[in-house]
Amino acid sequence: MRLNPLEVLGIVGPLASLFGLAYGIYSRKRSERKKELAYDLLAPLPIAQVMPAQGEYTLRVVYEQPGQEPVYIDRAFLHYLRFANFGRTPIRKEDLASGDPLRITFSRGKVLEVSLVGVTREVCQIAVSRVDREDGIASAHLAFEFLDYLDGALVRVVTDNKNTEIALRGTIIGMPEGIIRFKEAPTSWQMPPWGCILAMLLEVLAFASLPFAYRHITGSWSFVWVLALPLIPPLFLVLVIVLVSMFATTPRGRLEFPLPLRAPRWYRRALSFHERPIPEEAMLVEPERESSE
Repeated sequence: MRLNPLEVLGIVGPLASLFGLAYGIYSRKRSERKKELAYDLLAPLPIAQVMPAQGEYTLRVVYEQPGQEPVYIDRAFLHYLRFANFGRTPIRKEDLASGDPLRITFSRGKVLEVSLVGVTREVCQIAVSRVDREDGIASAHLAFEFLDYLDGALVRVVTDNKNTEIALRGTIIGMPEGIIRFKEAPTSWQMPPWGCILAMLLEVLAFASLPFAYRHITGSWSFVWVLALPLIPPLFLVLVIVLVSMFATTPRGRLEFPLPLRAPRWYRRALSFHERPIPEEAMLVEPERESSE
């Protein structure tokens, strides 16, 4: 028995659609079982700086903390580190490897303060220790009970060096690829509204063209009602074409940290001010001294 093109399309289309649906469900479930601890570093903000002395005087900045000796510094910079679990599988404290604990490491400059300033949920019991030095490397250990999806914390770090290298280190059981830097974190993609409208229009055109294609192939309108049976093939084919085209032409967006892990508003305003270029006419230029003959 030889099948005509419409019969082949009516058989292959539903099978392909069912396969695509099953694969999509499998991929979704597989991605939900992942642990994805990612962190981000915000730009350093100068909060204190001693200008070069222009006369016979001395300027010093004193940094004081309760219960500690005052520290004399020339400058101070504010850094923010934030981390969160972007995976659907919880990360528990038992998932932290004892041989490589979760910690924030520092190199270059002196660390003046490390403190926790924001958490997504108090029940996670996230805590950060004081800075210790082991084998010449400064680090502050992190602890928590668990991190569900998008659970995390915002950590404030004060150093005397703008170029202090800060990183989140450690081994998480179930994350053989290691902790992810946020710039390398998995990206999410969403179809824009115009893409959804275009997909709907293409679907309507695809369904409307089927009777005319049937009339062109068979030369008759007889039994045109059978076209209502294989509705999945045009739906599947057009949907694939639209998704591929939208994916290729639309920029992929990054995952976003939850609102409790955003830096304070005053920090964002001050950072935008410091990053603003200074016009040349506003720069101080020393006048040239006239040479006496």
